[in-house]
Amino acid sequence: MSWRVADLLAAADEVAPYLGKPLDAGSNGLNIEGLAVVGDRLWLGLRAPSLDGRAFLVGGSTAELFKPGSEPATSKPQLLAFAAGAQRGVRDLAPLADGRLLILVGPAQEQDVPYAILLLDPADPAAARQLGELRERKNAKAEALTVLAEGRGELRVLVGYDSVKNGGFEEYRLKLR
Repeated sequence: MSWRVADLLAAADEVAPYLGKPLDAGSNGLNIEGLAVVGDRLWLGLRAPSLDGRAFLVGGSTAELFKPGSEPATSKPQLLAFAAGAQRGVRDLAPLADGRLLILVGPAQEQDVPYAILLLDPADPAAARQLGELRERKNAKAEALTVLAEGRGELRVLVGYDSVKNGGFEEYRLKLR
């Protein structure tokens, strides 16, 4: 990862004050848990901070973040806030062919909140919507999301888990409409 990501995060208005703080619930420190590239845009999904039921994505140009030389990033980041649910943050991201993003959300720290998959259009983050909630699995943390297939208004996705033998992968079918 480019060191310029720190420049990007430090300029990301509402979440910038949480940069460099611990992840614990008292500090709600900035923590990147997922990333996706759509065109020239690198999207960073933030597990924390989680503020007032909102989670965040920070976007920046891959051309600027990974350009040669040692100059800092100077362009303003794109900060997207979206309704994720109380104490939820981003656990992973997966891009769709049309530029929208699937977002795996779950506990921002260690809260007992359900994991879910949201659909977000970066052009309209206020319209983010939940496509489905993951079934509860004892001692399993949903941490990975990938798209297996998309078509006819439906997605097949694979979710991987931490603290489960061999990732405990599960396939989900989600309706896009």
